[in-house]
Amino acid sequence: MSENPMKTIPGKKKSQSKLTPIRKALLAKVHIAKKDLALDDDEYMGALNRVARTDHGIVTSAAALSEDELTDLVEYFKTIGFKPRKTPAAQAREKQAAALRRRAMVIAADLPGGEKRLAGLAKKICGVELITWCHDPKTLKGLVAALTKIEKQEAADDDA
Repeated sequence: MSENPMKTIPGKKKSQSKLTPIRKALLAKVHIAKKDLALDDDEYMGALNRVARTDHGIVTSAAALSEDELTDLVEYFKTIGFKPRKTPAAQAREKQAAALRRRAMVIAADLPGGEKRLAGLAKKICGVELITWCHDPKTLKGLVAALTKIEKQEAADDDA
């Protein structure tokens, strides 16, 4: 009779045997940080055990850490010089968001009381006090659409 290859590793928590997207991303960041910071094995093990809040004794692998501990480890790596890079998709989203913010400001500049109206719409539509704090292209598209509608309505009122 053969062993079941799907068995969890003895002593490993079930929640840690599953790689959630967040956990997978955190583990990737940890390993990228280790490489970028050129940590040797002793320095890496020291960092793992610095953030470990477990009773398992010495931690020898990032996989043994919880998501909270992995987050703390990434934050620790940032304090010693790690600078996470944005993915190309994240860079594209930020570029699109910046273009939409600029477009919203241009439209608002042509409206009477535009700056104040833009701030109010940013709070109502984007949920932020300042438009520069909004980084979601979908929400910013809604803001631009609302400003465009206001601009057209006021232009039609001026023609009437």
